[in-house]
Amino acid sequence: MPGALLPFFIYWGVLVAVCVVFLTCPVLFIVILPLLLIIVPLWLIAAYLVGDAVQRRGRLEGAARRMALSLLCSFLVIAVYPVGFWLYDAVQWNAFEIGSLVRSFSDRPLWIIFALHVLMFWAGEEIGHTATKE
Repeated sequence: MPGALLPFFIYWGVLVAVCVVFLTCPVLFIVILPLLLIIVPLWLIAAYLVGDAVQRRGRLEGAARRMALSLLCSFLVIAVYPVGFWLYDAVQWNAFEIGSLVRSFSDRPLWIIFALHVLMFWAGEEIGHTATKE
């Protein structure tokens, strides 16, 4: 199973790298902000393609297992930025405050992104499952 998740780990590693770049140079966020109308659809397509690739490599049987995998992978994806900012604050202020991490997980836009990511990742898995059956 870990070999089947290789496309996801590559995708997740790219997201972690982007988070590190934005934390080291926040001016890039201002440059990228106008491109969000292009980046968001491309990101959703990438989530779909990663879900499809994971399913084709892993061949998971059962819709419940595929849904659980999409929930787990999507949570790992949305956790990148809150955990990254939490670690950045911990390094900057020399103190770990778990409350700030919990508060960052209570943001509504984060959970909207989570829902979109779950749907696209799961759709990729389901289409990949259908394609591997034929």
